[in-house]
Amino acid sequence: MPAISVIIPYYNGELGSFQRCINSVIQQTNDDFEVVIVNDGSEEKKSAMLKKICEVDNRIRIIEQNNSGVSSARNTGMRIAEGDYYVFVDADDYLSPYYLAEGYELALKTNADILYSFVPKDRKQLVSNEKIRKLPRYSSINDKWLIENTVGTLYTNGKFMFGRGPWARFIKAEIAKKTPFIEGVPLGEDVLWNIEVMTKCKKKILVHTTWYCYCEQNDSVTKKYDPDINDKLIPFYKEITKYLDEMIPLEMYYKRLFRDYKRYIYCLYYGNLENRKGFFWSWRSFNQNSKSEPWDNLRKKECIKSMRRKNRAKLILNRFGLLYPYWKINDLLHRENK
Repeated sequence: MPAISVIIPYYNGELGSFQRCINSVIQQTNDDFEVVIVNDGSEEKKSAMLKKICEVDNRIRIIEQNNSGVSSARNTGMRIAEGDYYVFVDADDYLSPYYLAEGYELALKTNADILYSFVPKDRKQLVSNEKIRKLPRYSSINDKWLIENTVGTLYTNGKFMFGRGPWARFIKAEIAKKTPFIEGVPLGEDVLWNIEVMTKCKKKILVHTTWYCYCEQNDSVTKKYDPDINDKLIPFYKEITKYLDEMIPLEMYYKRLFRDYKRYIYCLYYGNLENRKGFFWSWRSFNQNSKSEPWDNLRKKECIKSMRRKNRAKLILNRFGLLYPYWKINDLLHRENK
């Protein structure tokens, strides 16, 4: 039985990035681990290359399944994995060579249910080449801080930030198995998983280092034009309301809602340059959408009052149906000034 299971979902990813990911895993200074790759219905050519890349190490297992989404793939990996601790890795990211060794040592030393670490802002900051190794500094962490940095504004400093995904975590298998990812939530499933994990973990440790390099892709689903984005967000907001008040302050929920309204509903659909529907159609549809759940919450007086002055003004515009042209004109002016 391995000490650690590294679980990697894969779906038609760029093979060069995947090769880099696998290399960073098999070159770990701790070798008491297995790698469970769940191929989530990739095309035949990619699947063949995936198998070829993974032939280099007998600790790697590939599990095939029909395309069911990243949450399903991670859940499949957890059902198959045999380690005492789980580490989730995305197929286009990579690891410090000390991740598994230091994570395992600290998990045993602190008896933590879960270890959290940071991700570097600059990939050069990934901990990778020190000649003399010392265990990184660590501290206990409370739920209030975690909620703020998974639902609210991400913690950052000059060199690194705290990520919302399941990566850069080192979690006991017995807890992870009781906390499956919610399938059928296309966006925000990582946030929901993190919140649910918090409720099950008693001892939570923050490790002040960067073991994990998160590589956001330019063609990420959170950056593409998407006319269906509203339907993809609704499941997340239905689920997250379960945690309101008891875990998530209403003010934080409103801020998240407004951020997603701009980032997704406007930027990925109505206000996107690829939207060919026309200004007045988009304006009218945007206003209609603002009156549907969950976005209608942004029109409430208590929501507007909870915002800072700048955002309060925007929400007042939203209430009067003028937010779309405000954002659109701002975009045009910004592009002209570039």
